[in-house]
Amino acid sequence: MLSQTWEPRRQMNLLLDANSLVNAAFLERSWSRRAVDLARARKAQLLVSNVILDEARCTVRSATSGMIEQRDPWQAVETFCVAYAVATIFCGVHSSTSAIHRHDQHIELAARQVSAKTLTNDIELARALKKTELPACYPLELVSEYEPGSLRTRFFGERPTSNCGSLFFRGHPNGGSGQPDEILEPFSWPGFSVCYSYPAAEWRVIVNRKHIISAPHQLERGENLELGLSWTSSTMALRLGGNPHPFVENLASPIDVDFRQAFQLAAKYMGTIFLATMDNRTLGKGIWRKSLSDPPYSSPNPYDIDRAREAIRLFASSK
Repeated sequence: MLSQTWEPRRQMNLLLDANSLVNAAFLERSWSRRAVDLARARKAQLLVSNVILDEARCTVRSATSGMIEQRDPWQAVETFCVAYAVATIFCGVHSSTSAIHRHDQHIELAARQVSAKTLTNDIELARALKKTELPACYPLELVSEYEPGSLRTRFFGERPTSNCGSLFFRGHPNGGSGQPDEILEPFSWPGFSVCYSYPAAEWRVIVNRKHIISAPHQLERGENLELGLSWTSSTMALRLGGNPHPFVENLASPIDVDFRQAFQLAAKYMGTIFLATMDNRTLGKGIWRKSLSDPPYSSPNPYDIDRAREAIRLFASSK
């Protein structure tokens, strides 16, 4: 038995679509898990439908295609549903009057049946539901609603390593001291800093007091600032919104930084931080374009879906 059957209650009903369910079940540090944690803490009733469960089961099964399973990964979804008291509702698949794409109509039917808000990472689904005046939200959107301060003070995502990692930042630089030597520093670790020098009009990546990258940029106070940094053991690349090409430097050796130590966010940043995401993968041009083109609340950490597949396979291969 996966979960309890839904019964009408007064609290908010939050319907998890298949990708949110899978991400939340397998990725402890995903936006989906953070969103459901916050919703549950506020007594929201978490829901799925029988069709959503079938869709999620197909996703899990396809992730382990071709491998020998030591454990059934669907157990992780069942455990999650029990632990989070996710209730199941039963509904149809298609509607003859719906304007929503046929393969997503079961989400609309379930949401209407229980007057639920839908949690999804699917941009097109969220837009379609909102057009039909059904509430829908992205995981980060729910995090922002329930815990807005965390976006200004916390990194989200997997911690980088010295051999591979990335940071993505979005914000608005405002104010400042007006001093001629003013330095704007969105984030730093001991021995590692990404900062902007107003006098030199450039971004700098400093590792153990050494400038690794200097990227010319005329930063305007209050502009929509998007910055991405990624590295491997041999190269580092800095990307800036509005600039089509990254600034790339070769590294003689991996950067010597322990990212397990405490980090600082916004300690010296004169402005508003909207988002700070980190990962232990690189930020390639495809992911960078996605981060810029998607609505800000949709998928600021676009690794989640790929990570879910990886996490499913890891679960299935472990004893």
